[in-house]
Amino acid sequence: MRAPDQVPLANAAFTPSAEEVARAERIVAAFAATEAKGGAAVEVDGQMVDYPIVYRARALLETMREIAARGG
Repeated sequence: MRAPDQVPLANAAFTPSAEEVARAERIVAAFAATEAKGGAAVEVDGQMVDYPIVYRARALLETMREIAARGG
Protein backbone atom coordinates (compact mmCIF):
# COMPACT_ATOMS: atom_id res chain seq x y z
CA MET A 1 0.00 0.00 0.00
CA ARG A 2 1.29 3.44 -0.94
CA ALA A 3 1.50 6.25 1.63
CA PRO A 4 -0.75 9.25 1.05
CA ASP A 5 0.79 11.99 -1.09
CA GLN A 6 0.94 14.46 1.81
CA VAL A 7 3.21 12.24 3.97
CA PRO A 8 6.50 13.40 2.38
CA LEU A 9 5.36 17.03 2.68
CA ALA A 10 4.42 16.59 6.34
CA ASN A 11 7.71 14.84 7.05
CA ALA A 12 9.67 17.64 5.41
CA ALA A 13 7.74 20.31 7.31
CA PHE A 14 8.08 18.71 10.73
CA THR A 15 11.55 17.14 10.56
CA PRO A 16 14.07 19.30 12.42
CA SER A 17 16.47 21.19 10.17
CA ALA A 18 20.20 20.51 10.11
CA GLU A 19 20.72 23.78 12.01
CA GLU A 20 18.26 22.71 14.73
CA VAL A 21 20.02 19.35 15.06
CA ALA A 22 23.45 20.99 15.26
CA ARG A 23 22.23 23.39 17.95
CA ALA A 24 20.70 20.52 19.94
CA GLU A 25 24.02 18.69 19.74
CA ARG A 26 25.87 21.79 21.01
CA ILE A 27 23.39 22.17 23.86
CA VAL A 28 23.65 18.55 24.95
CA ALA A 29 27.46 18.53 24.77
CA ALA A 30 27.89 21.85 26.60
CA PHE A 31 25.41 20.91 29.29
CA ALA A 32 27.03 17.51 29.84
CA ALA A 33 30.40 19.21 30.37
CA THR A 34 28.88 21.73 32.77
CA GLU A 35 26.90 19.09 34.63
CA ALA A 36 30.05 16.98 35.06
CA LYS A 37 31.55 19.95 36.92
CA GLY A 38 28.48 20.24 39.15
CA GLY A 39 26.73 23.00 37.20
CA ALA A 40 23.08 23.12 36.29
CA ALA A 41 23.07 25.87 33.64
CA VAL A 42 25.33 26.99 30.81
CA GLU A 43 25.29 29.55 28.02
CA VAL A 44 25.05 28.21 24.46
CA ASP A 45 24.81 30.52 21.45
CA GLY A 46 24.05 33.46 23.73
CA GLN A 47 21.13 31.70 25.45
CA MET A 48 21.04 30.41 29.01
CA VAL A 49 20.44 26.68 28.95
CA ASP A 50 19.05 24.70 31.86
CA TYR A 51 17.27 21.37 32.25
CA PRO A 52 14.04 22.08 30.31
CA ILE A 53 16.00 23.22 27.25
CA VAL A 54 18.36 20.25 27.52
CA TYR A 55 15.41 17.86 27.75
CA ARG A 56 13.95 19.38 24.58
CA ALA A 57 17.34 19.12 22.80
CA ARG A 58 17.70 15.48 23.84
CA ALA A 59 14.18 14.74 22.61
CA LEU A 60 14.96 16.34 19.25
CA LEU A 61 18.09 14.21 18.90
CA GLU A 62 16.15 11.08 19.87
CA THR A 63 13.56 11.91 17.21
CA MET A 64 16.32 12.20 14.64
CA ARG A 65 17.77 8.83 15.72
CA GLU A 66 14.32 7.26 15.29
CA ILE A 67 13.94 8.81 11.84
CA ALA A 68 17.37 7.53 10.83
CA ALA A 69 16.58 4.05 12.16
CA ARG A 70 13.49 3.94 9.96
CA GLY A 71 15.53 4.85 6.93
CA GLY A 72 14.39 8.47 6.75
